[in-house]
Amino acid sequence: MSPMSLKGLKPQGRLERLPNNALRVLSPNKSMIVPENRIYSIMVAISENGVIALQSGELPFNIEADKKYYLGVIENKIWIQARKSFENGPKSELRTKHNIILTNNTDYKPGLANSSTVHSIEGALKLASQLTENDEEIFIGGGMNLYSQALSFVDRLYMTRVHQSYIDGGAFFPAFDWKLWKQVKSQFHKNSQGPNFSIEIYQRKK
Repeated sequence: MSPMSLKGLKPQGRLERLPNNALRVLSPNKSMIVPENRIYSIMVAISENGVIALQSGELPFNIEADKKYYLGVIENKIWIQARKSFENGPKSELRTKHNIILTNNTDYKPGLANSSTVHSIEGALKLASQLTENDEEIFIGGGMNLYSQALSFVDRLYMTRVHQSYIDGGAFFPAFDWKLWKQVKSQFHKNSQGPNFSIEIYQRKK
């Protein structure tokens, strides 16, 4: 299937937004403050055994069709990532509205226009809220710790399932309760140059 056919998986129209008080849950360390009136989404590629990054920190997947898909989805959107995920991704190809990078290094420079650094997920969400309008979608792109915190409040999951396992995984997508989610899109893709994959979209149930 050609990369162009992936466009059908981009959400059309206005996404459902859950009442904000339904998203107030305890993170592992504290009650997280999530700005209201925004749509929060995770973007992730995951192997059959849950791997999202190798022990080297590099991405295990290099699927051109999937890369074109996710770069298209996040185009002109706010894109939040931890520093290592940002550095290991195709940052030179990003056409996002603004990149927000989480790092503990106060001197870190992303080296990319329209980019800012923050030092906590709450700081990232606050900045993202300031840069967006009501009901605008904000994307979160990893890594593992960021996903773990974001799963408590995001509205949507954009998940690429790569139909292959990796024994040298260094980071894994966190376990979560599938019963809280409904699948709204699913499309299988045969890949002649690597592992087959499926692109799926899930929405949190009301």
